[in-house]
Amino acid sequence: MANEPEQQLPPWEKDSLSSLLENAAFNERATSLNLPKVYSLLKQVHSTFERVAATVEKDNREELLVPRFLIVRTHSAFLAAMRLAMSGQSFE
Repeated sequence: MANEPEQQLPPWEKDSLSSLLENAAFNERATSLNLPKVYSLLKQVHSTFERVAATVEKDNREELLVPRFLIVRTHSAFLAAMRLAMSGQSFE
């Protein structure tokens, strides 16, 4: 990823939704830079979710069927809440 050219997006239109999304994206990045210890913890939690998902995915025991589904949903909920909080929005 580090060697890929940076993608350039067209400028946002000037409307309230575009402004909200632009500010949210800025706040996400600023939060990761302004709170490095918190961001480091979030990265560790994300990594743990990935390892757990990889572990249950490879294990074909029937009793892990429900955890396979739940880990994906739980990880998705964590990522959504994290992005909302980092962008300055409220979350469930």
